[in-house]
Amino acid sequence: WNFIILQLVVTSVSGSAGIWLFYVQHQFEDTYWRSGEDWDYTDSAMQGSSFYRLPAVLNWFSGNIGYHHIHHLSSRIPNYNLKACHESEPFFQKVPVLTLRTSLRSLSLRLWDEEAGKLVDASCIAACCSPDQCCTGEVPFRTYPKCQTPNGSSINCSCSRRAPPNESGGYHCWFSQPS
Repeated sequence: WNFIILQLVVTSVSGSAGIWLFYVQHQFEDTYWRSGEDWDYTDSAMQGSSFYRLPAVLNWFSGNIGYHHIHHLSSRIPNYNLKACHESEPFFQKVPVLTLRTSLRSLSLRLWDEEAGKLVDASCIAACCSPDQCCTGEVPFRTYPKCQTPNGSSINCSCSRRAPPNESGGYHCWFSQPS
């Protein structure tokens, strides 16, 4: 039994670390999200994935996956050459940099702000879409000061009871920055 418990612990910890590494390198405030003709391969690799500056021991354990932007440019570069590639060209160093501390912020980023072109903290979604705080008129606009964009302005929230509930039974919400 000890062997099975040890295997479960090791698998759980390493699996969680792998999921975190993948998630955090694509979910950060200034990430690149485009579609259709606006999408660009190089911009997507360089701005849509980050350089995750990890301690040397974590770089070793993760196969240098912190150099994720290089991996997205060419997945054929072996992990032991990722660091050298990153350091060889100044262009490769012009990417969003995350550290263990700054990466924790990505846990709260859930809402893509089309106008600002970045992920924002979406803690206001629950407040906006709860029936006791919204939808008292036809299609009201409410400003929630706790919902801030990166430049410090509030996010307007609008939702409607007249629209059919979404899949989870909640209300349809729209977010915009005040003009």
